Amino acid sequence: MKILLASNKGGVGKTTLAVQLAVLLQCHGKRVCIIKADKNNDLFDFVDTREKLGGSLVVVEQSGDLHKIIDKSSRSYEFVIVDCAGHDSEEFRTALQVCDLYLSLVKPSSDFEIGTLNDVTVTVRQAQKFNPNLKPYVVMTRVRHQRLNKAIELKKTLLSDPLFIPPTKAYISDLTVFEDACNEGVGVHEFSSGSSLGKAKAQIELLCNEVGINY
Repeated sequence: MKILLASNKGGVGKTTLAVQLAVLLQCHGKRVCIIKADKNNDLFDFVDTREKLGGSLVVVEQSGDLHKIIDKSSRSYEFVIVDCAGHDSEEFRTALQVCDLYLSLVKPSSDFEIGTLNDVTVTVRQAQKFNPNLKPYVVMTRVRHQRLNKAIELKKTLLSDPLFIPPTKAYISDLTVFEDACNEGVGVHEFSSGSSLGKAKAQIELLCNEVGINY
């Protein structure tokens, strides 16, 4: 399965979610590769920390047209996760044409980020003409409990028009345990303890179940 994580804004937690998905899949014996398609070095920092603990995670860096690297990686790995930069790009558009699943991450408390969804929707609908099997979803991330109403409002807006990319029921809260785990080179499914750890695990699992990531 080829999974694309991208948005038109940075700071929405794409790399964090990519790591959490990869680790959950690894914990269930799946072969996983992450394609790093942005200039942020957080993924390499995570891998370095992980390797010091005796763990591993395959990360391949690639820019430009991603067709070949995604197809090549999908022949060796059961799951290929593409982590694109927080803006429209050649990497994003070419990945849309070959991936099975696209998760458009958005922080619902930011009106600036919500405004980018119109452009993303147009790009995705165009890509589906060439890749009709592509399944896109909007995933709300870094959701704060005290601002949950913003997520509810955005979900209603997206569901009001079938042209919009549909939102998932599952969302990812702004929990410190995600950052704490990444800082240790692990995912929440490997973390020994932490505030809201059970909630964090459940949110990742619920998202996977909803969008068809079978671990």
